[in-house]
Amino acid sequence: MEKLKGALAVFLGASSFGILSTFVKKAYGQGLTLGEVTGIQVLFGMLMLWLIFIVIKLFSGKSFQSSTKKIILGQNIDQWYINRARECLIL
Repeated sequence: MEKLKGALAVFLGASSFGILSTFVKKAYGQGLTLGEVTGIQVLFGMLMLWLIFIVIKLFSGKSFQSSTKKIILGQNIDQWYINRARECLIL
């Protein structure tokens, strides 16, 4: 099961990287500049990461408010990332 998760993560990462050039080509075709394309990509990436974070928090059953507050305020952020990596990798 863990190998399947890893393979799926690699596949999703590769496919999102591959489709990026198509979006950039179409954006340039519409007359957007490099800064506009980059800004849109950053905004979309940020929104997707927050969406993933919210979905994981809603389905994990853990306290949403306390961990979100720590992330926003930067409290114990290093330990938070280490704990999440351990949970994901099941070390």
